[in-house]
Amino acid sequence: MIRSPDELLSAIQQNIVNIVVIVVCLIVALKIYGNQTRLIESIKAEIVTENEKNNVLGLISQSEKRLKELRRTINTKDESSIINTLNTIAGEFGVKIIVIRPVPQTVMAGYIKHPYSLNVSVDSYHTLGKFISALENHPFTFSVDNLDVVPDAASASKKYKLQASFEVSTILIKE
Repeated sequence: MIRSPDELLSAIQQNIVNIVVIVVCLIVALKIYGNQTRLIESIKAEIVTENEKNNVLGLISQSEKRLKELRRTINTKDESSIINTLNTIAGEFGVKIIVIRPVPQTVMAGYIKHPYSLNVSVDSYHTLGKFISALENHPFTFSVDNLDVVPDAASASKKYKLQASFEVSTILIKE
């Protein structure tokens, strides 16, 4: 089919309008797609941030539970249980307690410090170190201060070759 130049021009003009409409529609679609892509990426970033916040909140919740348990443990101490605990730990490590004397307590902001003066006999520095480590790692939260170690004067025939004097403290949280 041979067309006249006018028909050909008319067909091209109709197609140009269609092509322009298609190009405009493609540009609008690309703009909408780009905006939606950015929105999706920002939502993904928010999800990551919220998940991190949830993890931190979970850790805080676990810490609060541990703190409540620690407060309950710390606040259930009385003088006889402290002395019994010291005797039990000493017995586990072969430490002979010579003297336990309560020292006046110290009241601080938020807690009360209960110190005790101890004189003990041990067979070696190693045993003394294990005993002190066990005290400081105990749930009663003992703290050892002012350590003084001297050889036992009559240790030649005795099992206990060293004497140590120190202060051990524990705390009670004020409610």
